[in-house]
Amino acid sequence: MRLNPLTGVILPMLFLCSCASSEVGESQYAAMYIAYNALLPQNDTVNYEVYLMEMAGQKTKNISNNPAVDWVCHGWKNKIYFISDRDTTAGIYFLYQFDLIHQAIQRIGPNRMADSWLDSRNDGTELVICRHEGDFRSFAIIDSTGYEVREVLRTNQYLINDPIFSPDGRWIVFRSTRSGTDELWIADELGSHQRQLTHYPADISDPGPTFYHAGPPRWVPGTNTISYTSRRDGQYHIFSINQDGTQYLQLTSGSGDHGWHSWTKDGQSLIYDGTDELSSNSDLFLLKTKSQKLTKLTNTPFPERAPIIVYYPM
Repeated sequence: MRLNPLTGVILPMLFLCSCASSEVGESQYAAMYIAYNALLPQNDTVNYEVYLMEMAGQKTKNISNNPAVDWVCHGWKNKIYFISDRDTTAGIYFLYQFDLIHQAIQRIGPNRMADSWLDSRNDGTELVICRHEGDFRSFAIIDSTGYEVREVLRTNQYLINDPIFSPDGRWIVFRSTRSGTDELWIADELGSHQRQLTHYPADISDPGPTFYHAGPPRWVPGTNTISYTSRRDGQYHIFSINQDGTQYLQLTSGSGDHGWHSWTKDGQSLIYDGTDELSSNSDLFLLKTKSQKLTKLTNTPFPERAPIIVYYPM
């Protein structure tokens, strides 16, 4: 969540393809929701709210509703996880859970959170989080109550954030500045066998430290491929790379920026925040990768960012 990938302005939270034979069917929308972050009111710089969009009818609801920074970073079934400084002071974040069944918010665990996405495995019973402890950043696996199962990585030599599990839960892909700039790295679930996956092209002008070289990773469902956003020649696009560091591809093209994103569960569609030729404001878009059909999902005067897809029949 380090940067606003659409403008390069540092946000209050500092340092965030293979195709099957069919595309996302409209019937899937019945249980599909998008949680995302909206900056309210218009032109505010600190009050991020978490919204939930019902894809079937595209109805929206503010589920965080607090004058603080609330930033959604993961969803699994009926649980939506976000970090917030609502109970502390500005910039001191803890982890919270919104339960879609009970329409209730509760704080999870005692950990001070870094400004980072997180992920889950084992049917949502374990989470990998990024903690902020003084000069140190650490990855830890916790259970659904916040109890620490195991610390994975810990360092004060460089920044780490945005960990995600591989589909089998045995590997963790994350962002790190270990090489001198932000790139994607991979390690096993114990933090061992670390290696760098992405390398920013040497023949492209460096956009500088306030822009993503390799943004928060997303695993493409049903593949061994990881997607991420990157600033190239003054514009953000979404790229992918295999788990072994091979087959680097650019997934989006055209005008506008393509930033933080999530995949539908069949790997056929991307939902991302970005801009288009009609507006420089950040909205949400749905891209069907096979046909390249693009649908604009939001059109409001305030920015909407970082969509997270959850499936839960209400």
